[in-house]
Amino acid sequence: MIISRNIVKNVALSLVTVAVLTACHSGKTPRTAPPTPTPAPTPTPTDLSLKVADGYLKGAFVFLDVNKNSSFDDGEPSGETGVGGAVTLDTTGIENPENYPIIALATVDKTIDEDTNSAVKQAFSMSTPAGNTVINPVTTLVQSKISKAQAAGDVLTIADAIVAVANDLGLTDATNEQILGDYLIDKGNNAFKQKIHAIARSVVQLLPADAKELANNLDEKNAALKAISDAITAAINTGGDADSITVVVKDDGEIDVSLPAVSDAKAFIADFRTWGAQIEAEINDPAASFGNKADAGEAVINAKLDMALINANKAIMVIVQASNDGLLDELSINDFVGATGTVSSEVSETDTQHKEAVALDLMYGSDVVKISADVLSSPVADSEKSKTEISITGTLSNEDAVIELTTLDFSVSGFQKETDTQSQSYHDADIALMAKISAKSLKEHTGLFEGNVTLNGKWVELTDTDNDLRGVFKPTLASLSGSFGHADESFNAALKIEATKDYSLSDKGELDESAQSWVNAIATLELDIDLADFSGASVAMEVTRNGLETGLVNATLSYGERLVDLSINTDDDTGMLKVTNEEGILVTLQTRNVSEGDIVGEVFLGVKQVGVITLVGNVHKIKYADGSFETLF
Repeated sequence: MIISRNIVKNVALSLVTVAVLTACHSGKTPRTAPPTPTPAPTPTPTDLSLKVADGYLKGAFVFLDVNKNSSFDDGEPSGETGVGGAVTLDTTGIENPENYPIIALATVDKTIDEDTNSAVKQAFSMSTPAGNTVINPVTTLVQSKISKAQAAGDVLTIADAIVAVANDLGLTDATNEQILGDYLIDKGNNAFKQKIHAIARSVVQLLPADAKELANNLDEKNAALKAISDAITAAINTGGDADSITVVVKDDGEIDVSLPAVSDAKAFIADFRTWGAQIEAEINDPAASFGNKADAGEAVINAKLDMALINANKAIMVIVQASNDGLLDELSINDFVGATGTVSSEVSETDTQHKEAVALDLMYGSDVVKISADVLSSPVADSEKSKTEISITGTLSNEDAVIELTTLDFSVSGFQKETDTQSQSYHDADIALMAKISAKSLKEHTGLFEGNVTLNGKWVELTDTDNDLRGVFKPTLASLSGSFGHADESFNAALKIEATKDYSLSDKGELDESAQSWVNAIATLELDIDLADFSGASVAMEVTRNGLETGLVNATLSYGERLVDLSINTDDDTGMLKVTNEEGILVTLQTRNVSEGDIVGEVFLGVKQVGVITLVGNVHKIKYADGSFETLF
């Protein structure tokens, strides 16, 4: 979590230095006003909180169907679901909102099913009876029967509709609350909720996109609904995991049930092994090529822009000195030794603020140094603490390379101003930086980086100084996101590192970790690779540090249509690695303190163990429940 001394000296310290040194009453007789008409009473605001699920659905459109026409009309309360399928409708002005049914619309381009954390596979509509606050495929079946009766001029009570749906699904022992309730709450240890969720997941494929078609569409599919329920019941009764059962209704109405078996586990492991080898083979060459070109480009930047960087630093020091001497508004080109070009500056001050603006357009030989800075300093209210905000844009370039600072917003707040009783101090001042930067070689056509950088933290003044280093930046948040590489050999990445516990620095500015002082941090990485010879992969990773040597690593790898989750808990003495996929197949592997002959892992289908992994020499062998053997690696 500590940024290196060189980075502090060359970037943060220079910027901090810039910030630090720019420091009736009427006597008339009132007349009686005419009486004011009494306004109409304002309707009391009312909210209607709902949950929408297949699994919980994020990004579904929900509305109160006030005129009961199964279409959204102007004036009908509406909203979009968030995390956990939650949405709140503002029903202010709607008399008795509990008297109207509610409709939810899921779309492929916007709605995420939290069961799979991916977009829904088809657009569909759902509904729930008036007064109910849960919307899911089962409540939709209930409301569709009520709507069907209503269209025919009849009346069907909610209770009678629930009985009809329970009969259709073979759930005759279910209560009204179970049919209309949220089957996802506390589902883990509830066999009925697991079963009805499996049924609901399968019913979704029968739901039309247009809510107007719900009643007639579902009324024609009672046989399919019963077949779905029977198939899921039979699969569960034979030992199947409800969350791993897949039911497909074919075009001819036939039901196809898929329940993971030993063969599925073998296929997953074979795919994973092949997948890993393919990724390694396909990414190595282009990655190495990118690395070589990046190194070459960086060498060009260092070689060709080194003097430009030195001259830019000299120019900043001239600005700092002029500001410190109170002569900023008198700057001229003559103050910048060895440079030609233009210089402009302006200073203004009030009782509470100090403003400075500088613009440089300089040429040092073939090197171009352009810097534009606006500085605003002001005291924090009711204290001797101050705040300085700096906005900078700049370009360093020549015929070989360019570094462009499109935007940079930098602030230092909470530093102690000099007073009659206290000396100036920046210790524990808050520092924040946000910048958009690009760096590239022009002749070698190698793009190094284009993206955004964010840094937040504190300034720590040092007592044991080294090489005139008066202090260091102690970060609490560092993030980097953007595009790395060039053209076909490029990838996008985002890295965020956040300290979640305070930590100490030594008098020299070095990390001083102990059992009492350590960096508790969360690092997240998202990587999207799209190389010319690689069909595409993405990685999302989170690393949580909760002790000196402990933490948790979670990673999600996606490649083509495959999705694999990996997790490692470094606090676990076994070093357990877990690999799981969307079909409920789980492989565990122990990586610490293992010896030949030990059982070091297991293979699961849902909650059912179908294989054990044994260490034989340096080879990991799997023995499956069907008696077959296979080498893992």
